[in-house]
Amino acid sequence: MTQAAQNAARRARRRRRSLARQLRAYRCCIECGESDLQSLLPVRKSSLEDHHAVTEANDPRAVVPLCRPCHVDITEEMRDRGIPMRRQPSLHEQLVAVLSALIAFFARLVIALKRWRDALQAWIALQDERDPNWRQYAPPVGGTIS
Repeated sequence: MTQAAQNAARRARRRRRSLARQLRAYRCCIECGESDLQSLLPVRKSSLEDHHAVTEANDPRAVVPLCRPCHVDITEEMRDRGIPMRRQPSLHEQLVAVLSALIAFFARLVIALKRWRDALQAWIALQDERDPNWRQYAPPVGGTIS
């Protein structure tokens, strides 16, 4: 087997393992809700990426799953807002950077939450039209969903 063929085989194995890890770890992009991982797979990148919510310099473990388009978008927004991506010289400046990053992240998350709420309200209205008795089959409030 040639070196190029070996490299291609390794890339394919890494891609399969990466997709399997993503399927286990994440269900969808928390920003846009995209869940079809195959439709998100670009040629050389994984479909869902770890977004460092407070920048990697401030906390490399504070990550959330975003699809690539949303990750690029929110990172650019952070840069546009002047949020520093590098470690700051003092604790106070670091806290300002962390809080600024969280404000940007939560502002976008609020928009996503409103979108999800609206979609759920529309679904409930549709269920009411289709079957006014659907609630009797729904799990009770405080009950467990299996």
